[in-house]
Amino acid sequence: MQKKNLFLSLLVLGMLIAVPLVLAQYSITQDILNPIKSFFSTFIKALFIADFNEPALYSRVLLFLIVFLIVENIVSKTIMAGSKLSWLLSIVVAILGIRILPAKIIDLVMLPYGTLAVVVTSLVPLIILWYFTYTIPTKGLRTFAWWVAGLSFIVLAALRYNVIGKSIGIYAVAAIASFVIPFIQGYLKSKEIEKAGEQMGSTNIRAKIARIEQQLDALIEGKAAALAVNNTGLSARLQRDIDRLTRERTEFERALGTKKAE
Repeated sequence: MQKKNLFLSLLVLGMLIAVPLVLAQYSITQDILNPIKSFFSTFIKALFIADFNEPALYSRVLLFLIVFLIVENIVSKTIMAGSKLSWLLSIVVAILGIRILPAKIIDLVMLPYGTLAVVVTSLVPLIILWYFTYTIPTKGLRTFAWWVAGLSFIVLAALRYNVIGKSIGIYAVAAIASFVIPFIQGYLKSKEIEKAGEQMGSTNIRAKIARIEQQLDALIEGKAAALAVNNTGLSARLQRDIDRLTRERTEFERALGTKKAE
């Protein structure tokens, strides 16, 4: 899990540092601030060909996120599903995508000036992100993706105020939506499982819970074996599956309890 999320973690960390840099002036001495800014600026600029104080960086982060999720969704349906290669391939394709596309085209599409155009370029990414993040089984990864988008919208609002004026409110709404949507998705997923449980008879629910427990036992054994040979990557992947199945079991047990009450 840690290895797979290293790139995105550094990206978010860099953006978390960028937010205060562009939104306000803090009383930190330049001797402390400049080296930190310089380090992350070099790292981010090497990947996205844009600096922290350029709106182009945050539009490209959004584009990177969209391309990454689309490619990862496709790759996850192949033999590379769940492997490190699937993540690596998705990251490489997303980076190549934003580097190969001419900067003028990206800026033209992602950084419009009219109010309606700003609405469209904010709404479309949200729709795409909703579709592709909803299929992610891990709550943490869904939240992570939406937070990257939310931070991007916040900084875009700050950097483009002098360009689009009051239209930055659209970015603010998009940012708020990005922070709220993960909770909505989690709630909807929970309700989906509850509904599935309600449609099943008590016997079928018990059978489903039994199958989940068998899968959990196998995954726990697999994780122990992976840890025994120091395969942390496989162990982390199995732990995500364990967490997902544990949540499913809890929901089905809740549905079973509801049926008993009836």
